Amino acid sequence: MSELLTRWVLDPFAWMIAGVAFALVEMVLPTYFFLGMGLAGFELGIIVWLSGGFIEMTGQPVAVTMAMLAVFSVVNWLLIQRFLPYRARNRDLNDDINEY
Repeated sequence: MSELLTRWVLDPFAWMIAGVAFALVEMVLPTYFFLGMGLAGFELGIIVWLSGGFIEMTGQPVAVTMAMLAVFSVVNWLLIQRFLPYRARNRDLNDDINEY
């Protein structure tokens, strides 16, 4: 089981597929959180593709890739919150939802 998991986290195409899956979840649950995770999956796929051997030499490739996914997800989510417009931010706090 450990060998299979290690091979999976060192496969860049698996991370690209995970990025697409997170992006599809974002279409169903529009929160920008899954969009950040989808972008993190793509970023991690590129990093694993370029430096998979270095990640494997750490001895803990699963832990390293999961930590990288978490960091990239948080950074992407913060950047998305900062730079993408969100409809609820532009509303006045005194607006009543029943007025529409």
